[in-house]
Amino acid sequence: MAKKRIPQPKRHLRAVPPPAPTPPTFAELVEQLVQAYKAQDGRTCDRLLHQLPAFPEAQQVGTADRQTLYFAISAWYWKVKADTYAAALDAEQAEVDAAEQAEVDADEQAEAAVEQAEAAAIAASRRAMRTLVQRLCARLGAAGEPDPSLPDVCAWFVAEIEEAMEEELFTVRTAREAARAAREAADNAREA
Repeated sequence: MAKKRIPQPKRHLRAVPPPAPTPPTFAELVEQLVQAYKAQDGRTCDRLLHQLPAFPEAQQVGTADRQTLYFAISAWYWKVKADTYAAALDAEQAEVDAAEQAEVDADEQAEAAVEQAEAAAIAASRRAMRTLVQRLCARLGAAGEPDPSLPDVCAWFVAEIEEAMEEELFTVRTAREAARAAREAADNAREA
């Protein structure tokens, strides 16, 4: 035979009350006061002006006149806003200064790279000229070969110089491309 279930008594759950709302801060009340004043809501302004004297910030005014209290509190509010904006502007100026310094550093690095490339190109041209003169001297006195004519020497000399100049030009272009890439990287870093 099946057993009958005995109904269990219902348990009453204890409801936990929601936490009490946190009272608004002085700054929040002043923000509400400014909004109510702009909207020309006299009741809200009056209610807020009754609440604000309880805060230490408003007790510095030391007057019972509502209009004087409002303007004193409003002045405090706008001073806090101005200080906040000034701090934000200082932070932004620091970022701008850092970006400008990065750009100056990149330009200096690019100029140094170009100067190094120019110095390397001049050194390469000197080496090339020495090599050409040594080859020419070796060619002029070679045994079993006739001495080249002046037009042959000039043509050979021009061909060797053009080849050396192309190599120098390639070196300079490479250095300029590296400098341009450094500038672009600095610009990208500044924009980011």
